[in-house]
Amino acid sequence: MASTALIIGASKGLGASLVNHYAKNLSPSNVFATVRSSAKPDQFPKGVNVIEGVDVSQKDCGEKVVKGLQGRTVDHVWIVAGLLKGEVCLVFSAFLVPSLLQVSS
Repeated sequence: MASTALIIGASKGLGASLVNHYAKNLSPSNVFATVRSSAKPDQFPKGVNVIEGVDVSQKDCGEKVVKGLQGRTVDHVWIVAGLLKGEVCLVFSAFLVPSLLQVSS
């Protein structure tokens, strides 16, 4: 089975570059990109799975990611959303990571 990648915080900068990298090296249908609001038309390569409405500062962010994965497992996860401040790191551990771990177990 082909490798899959999930990039959380894919709308700009490093996240967008990672989406483009994985879309070129994997099938674009095996790439999942999250954005806080709506994705712009042609923002990502054709075939990339975009999960909209994922705000890592909100408690439901992990649930939205899990729902957006539609039962698929992920081999590579990149979390590059938000500013690197103390409260954002707590958001990752408190909201996002536990939801993702429940899916893999």
